[in-house]
Amino acid sequence: MGSTRTAAEEDAFEAWVPGVNCYTIERDLTELSDQARDAALSRRERRIAMYARYLLNKLDGDPHRLTSAARRCRDDHADAVNRGRDPASDSTDGFLRGAMLAEVALRMLSDARADTNLRAREKLLLRLRRQPGPSLRDRGREFASNLRVLRAGRRLRPSWWRRRALLDSVVFTHRVAGTPEGYSEIEAHRDGELVGRVVYQLCPSCRRGLLCKVNAYTPWDGLGLGTRLVDACVAAGPTTDGYTWTTTVQADDAVGFWRIMARRHATAFTSVLGACPHMR
Repeated sequence: MGSTRTAAEEDAFEAWVPGVNCYTIERDLTELSDQARDAALSRRERRIAMYARYLLNKLDGDPHRLTSAARRCRDDHADAVNRGRDPASDSTDGFLRGAMLAEVALRMLSDARADTNLRAREKLLLRLRRQPGPSLRDRGREFASNLRVLRAGRRLRPSWWRRRALLDSVVFTHRVAGTPEGYSEIEAHRDGELVGRVVYQLCPSCRRGLLCKVNAYTPWDGLGLGTRLVDACVAAGPTTDGYTWTTTVQADDAVGFWRIMARRHATAFTSVLGACPHMR
């Protein structure tokens, strides 16, 4: 069983968590049109900036903590690869992304001349924490994206039902980590093609589960595959046995999905980082 993390390990963990989620792997974009790919890349850049600001706040704008977190994430990545972990997996590559986010946060500090000036740092953090929310237009889009009644319109299309029927032939493969600090994965394959994946951590001692990332790859997204992946994940630490599930940082357009999952499985599914001291 893992031990309580040191302060340095906790900072690296705080970088790794958004690192897993800051963007989806390139495979997600391969089948998109040029216009859709450009839009996806634009969203990715905004997400990277959002998570970098989050990490900057989380580590109190301390350049030494951010530098240490970036270095430790890279060391953890090298260690994971040396232990035979797949370098392309979300959980392993998340270390490199976490290091990247810490470095983006450091550039934000430098650009604001807040890396050496304490007063400038305090102003930057205050500005970030008081940063206005999304515009009325953006809030409208977010609200619409979380309305089931609007999303249900796609179910009127025969193509949606044909693709959904094909999900019955999806095969789930499960790789279970031996310790709470390890990352378990469930992959969904259809005819040998990877169509989705979920990464999570599970601690039997604390009876907690941390759902790190759920991916349903194009064109299999929006068909219910994400729900099936979450179902398979929760089955590994069933709420009927007293497990409480949380997630990493949730994207604005995923709020409705997680609200539905919380009702479906009678567990929190709130965005709470570092839910268990045994997870690393």
